[in-house]
Amino acid sequence: MIKAALEIGEKSLITMVGGGGKTTGLFLLAKELKNSLITSTTKFFAPPLEENIIPVKWPQFTGEPGKIPLVYSQRDGEKFLGIDVDGVEKLKECSLFDHILCEGDGARMKPLKVWKEGEPVIPPSTTHLVINIGSKVFGNRWGERWVHRHHLLPFQNEIIDFSTLIKMAEKGVFNFPGVEGKIFMAINQWDVMVDQVNLEEIQEFGEKIKKTVPNLYKVLFLSYEKNQVYYNV
Repeated sequence: MIKAALEIGEKSLITMVGGGGKTTGLFLLAKELKNSLITSTTKFFAPPLEENIIPVKWPQFTGEPGKIPLVYSQRDGEKFLGIDVDGVEKLKECSLFDHILCEGDGARMKPLKVWKEGEPVIPPSTTHLVINIGSKVFGNRWGERWVHRHHLLPFQNEIIDFSTLIKMAEKGVFNFPGVEGKIFMAINQWDVMVDQVNLEEIQEFGEKIKKTVPNLYKVLFLSYEKNQVYYNV
């Protein structure tokens, strides 16, 4: 299970960044972990109606019994605006919730993201930072359709594969200074790739990117939708 692969203890502040289904991962973990709360330091879409999640406007942060509160500051059409970093820190300090799940950026539904200056917004008390990449990006050309803020790197029309991620890492794209918690890279949607990449390639990529990205703890090849980890490198 993904919860076990992330080595989540009795209490946590998990910040999800990047693309490739991180909101699905956020909702999954919120349901898997007892006494959890969801929030964001950016904008995020309302949860599906079938989710056992209830929006709660900050500074309130408790909702209906048996439901997971999603704490926001304002509504913006179909999206919610999250709260600032200080608000997230206050939620952690109050100790009413054992697990806080925070979305730290947006990717406009793209599987891969390049961050601009000032992004992502990561709460200082983050215990787990999860950098998300969607496997559906592999085999496609670098550009607007697949990469959020693609123009920030000179990879135009390159076919995206593991080597592209290594080059991104070498340019410091996945460097997030000041994070004291464990840093994971989650390659999501791996169920669509499981028969296309051999174990040797996976291990080689995992070891190389861990040497390139400062303090990267583990690389997980997983599916949030299926709640399954295929490889843990």
